[in-house]
Amino acid sequence: MNFIKTNWIAIGSLVIATLSFLYTFFKTRKSISVTWDDNFVCNFPDTTFVFNSETHSKESMTHVITSSISIVNPSSTDISFFDLRIFDPKTNLNIEMVTQKTIPSYVEGKHVYQHLNKQGNNYQQIYGRYQQMDIPERKFGILKGNSFTKIDIIGDFDVLPDELGNITELTISFKISKWTLFKDQYAITNRKKYKSYSKTYDISGWNEQWQSMLELQQQMLLKAVKDAQSTQSDK
Repeated sequence: MNFIKTNWIAIGSLVIATLSFLYTFFKTRKSISVTWDDNFVCNFPDTTFVFNSETHSKESMTHVITSSISIVNPSSTDISFFDLRIFDPKTNLNIEMVTQKTIPSYVEGKHVYQHLNKQGNNYQQIYGRYQQMDIPERKFGILKGNSFTKIDIIGDFDVLPDELGNITELTISFKISKWTLFKDQYAITNRKKYKSYSKTYDISGWNEQWQSMLELQQQMLLKAVKDAQSTQSDK
């Protein structure tokens, strides 16, 4: 007790220094919270498109599959992410992913939009309202400190490699600049020991679903043409 009384200033300073260290450590340590969409969605044909702000025209993506990632960086430190990819976990082959850098250079704006209604039986129901998607600029970037980031993932099945024609699973993964003891088993670079986040989705039956949507699209287009012709003949 006498020791505490005679050294209370030193002990108090030590406690304050320890608490300050712990606060700074937890405030600045690299950690993120990641939330994944439940599913990879096979989009209706041509409902995802790039809008050219200069020509006011759009270029549709015929066959894409989409999902999204929501990331919270609660620390005050910026954290870099990299090696963002979509791949077949059985073969480790990549699926082409849409980013701002994959959009042709002649397109002004680099904005991708998606029609909101994924179901319906007529043209207006499917191709009505739309919203801008949050595609990444590149397959790497910065997660700002104390920030929320949403990344929309678009897999371009128009350029699907032939060897992946019967693919049944897709994995999304990315890394952050934090060392880990465990290697990324799917890493295709020398950056194997960085913290990795991933989720694998079951997409079995996507080809049949896609063919069914194509048939429905053709039926809707034919009906739209007939309705237009009927309207013209009534005038």
